[in-house]
Amino acid sequence: MEIDIKQVLLQILNFSILVFLLNKLLYKPINKILKIREDRINSGLQTAEKNIQDKNELEKKIKSDLAKTRKETSKLIKDAKDEASQKAKVIISETKANMKDESLKQSKKLEQEYIQKEKLLNKKIGKLVVETTTKVLSDVLTPKDIKSITNATIKKLG
Repeated sequence: MEIDIKQVLLQILNFSILVFLLNKLLYKPINKILKIREDRINSGLQTAEKNIQDKNELEKKIKSDLAKTRKETSKLIKDAKDEASQKAKVIISETKANMKDESLKQSKKLEQEYIQKEKLLNKKIGKLVVETTTKVLSDVLTPKDIKSITNATIKKLG
């Protein structure tokens, strides 16, 4: 077996041309496509990670805003209850004062009615006494005696 240098050199040359052509036509375009694909995947992963971070930050902000809103709402409710309680006290005190005034008015009105009824009753009693006395005395006294007693009584009163 003899080695032919020419043939070895031709084989080396063929192999070199084949490697050069495969590298130029096949490996570089495939590597370029793989590099573009890898860049897209990395970009998508970075975007996904950024979106996850943004989502987490947004959730934290929402939670803090919700807690703040609940605190403010609770304060507003407490303030509203306090204000309502104060207004209720004012309304109750005003109502009591109005009721007291109305009660005094009604008492005065009833007292005036009582005085009027008492005067009316006294007049009626006076008339009854006069009528009764007149009937009793008319049987015993003469009209002249009644007139002189009446005149004497009028002089005493006048």
